[in-house]
Amino acid sequence: MPQVLGSRGQLARVLGKLLDNAQRHTTTAITVTLAHAGDDVVLTVVDTGGAHT
Repeated sequence: MPQVLGSRGQLARVLGKLLDNAQRHTTTAITVTLAHAGDDVVLTVVDTGGAHT
Protein backbone atom coordinates (compact mmCIF):
# COMPACT_ATOMS: atom_id res chain seq x y z
CA MET A 1 0.00 0.00 0.00
CA PRO A 2 1.47 3.41 -0.90
CA GLN A 3 2.16 5.85 1.91
CA VAL A 4 -0.44 8.58 2.42
CA LEU A 5 1.15 11.99 2.87
CA GLY A 6 -0.57 14.83 4.66
CA SER A 7 -1.39 16.31 8.00
CA ARG A 8 -2.64 13.59 10.35
CA GLY A 9 -5.15 16.05 11.82
CA GLN A 10 -6.47 17.15 8.42
CA LEU A 11 -6.78 13.55 7.17
CA ALA A 12 -8.57 12.52 10.37
CA ARG A 13 -10.96 15.47 10.03
CA VAL A 14 -11.82 14.60 6.41
CA LEU A 15 -12.37 10.93 7.27
CA GLY A 16 -14.48 11.90 10.27
CA LYS A 17 -16.66 14.19 8.16
CA LEU A 18 -17.13 11.52 5.48
CA LEU A 19 -18.14 8.91 8.05
CA ASP A 20 -20.39 11.33 9.94
CA ASN A 21 -22.16 12.32 6.73
CA ALA A 22 -22.58 8.69 5.67
CA GLN A 23 -23.97 7.76 9.10
CA ARG A 24 -26.51 10.62 9.03
CA HIS A 25 -27.75 9.73 5.53
CA THR A 26 -27.80 5.94 5.57
CA THR A 27 -30.77 3.69 6.15
CA THR A 28 -28.95 0.44 6.91
CA ALA A 29 -25.18 0.26 6.45
CA ILE A 30 -21.96 2.05 5.59
CA THR A 31 -19.22 0.36 3.59
CA VAL A 32 -15.66 1.70 3.85
CA THR A 33 -13.04 0.39 1.43
CA LEU A 34 -9.33 1.23 1.29
CA ALA A 35 -7.43 0.13 -1.81
CA HIS A 36 -4.52 1.14 -3.96
CA ALA A 37 -4.46 1.84 -7.67
CA GLY A 38 -0.96 2.33 -9.01
CA ASP A 39 0.62 5.07 -6.90
CA ASP A 40 -2.71 6.18 -5.42
CA VAL A 41 -4.60 5.21 -2.29
CA VAL A 42 -8.36 5.12 -2.83
CA LEU A 43 -10.76 5.49 0.10
CA THR A 44 -14.42 4.84 -0.70
CA VAL A 45 -17.30 5.49 1.71
CA VAL A 46 -20.69 4.20 0.53
CA ASP A 47 -24.00 4.60 2.34
CA THR A 48 -27.53 3.55 1.42
CA GLY A 49 -28.96 7.07 1.48
CA GLY A 50 -29.97 9.13 -1.50
CA ALA A 51 -27.51 10.98 -3.69
CA HIS A 52 -26.59 14.60 -2.93
CA THR A 53 -25.95 17.23 -5.57
